[in-house]
Amino acid sequence: MKNCSGLHCSGCGDSGGSGIGAGVLAVIVSLAVAVHFASAIGRAVSEVVFVLAVVAGSMAGIAVTAGAVVIAVRLRRGAVRRAQLQAREVARAETLAWALTQIAARDGRVSLPAAPGASLAGHGEHIRADARRFPR
Repeated sequence: MKNCSGLHCSGCGDSGGSGIGAGVLAVIVSLAVAVHFASAIGRAVSEVVFVLAVVAGSMAGIAVTAGAVVIAVRLRRGAVRRAQLQAREVARAETLAWALTQIAARDGRVSLPAAPGASLAGHGEHIRADARRFPR
């Protein structure tokens, strides 16, 4: 029958009440199990939260350490790069001073010293000082 509610028989299956009843029964059983094991579940959840907190703290510590290492390496590389650039500028200034001394000696304005390194002692000091004071 079309409007049979299944009160006196098994019904014709059109009412759909058996599926809802099974769902309600499953919810009630799961709530009863949860209430029965509430203290055990609570301890387990607190342990899981503690483990997750320890893992999160460890990961944060690792991230901070890695960041500090990256910053230190970049600072060191920058210092090395600046020192190399400064050394190049000093070498250019010394080469320029030597070249000017050679030109002046060729034209007869100054006499060359005995050692090539000695020519830089008199002429290149102010250039080296300027290169140290005004790095590029």
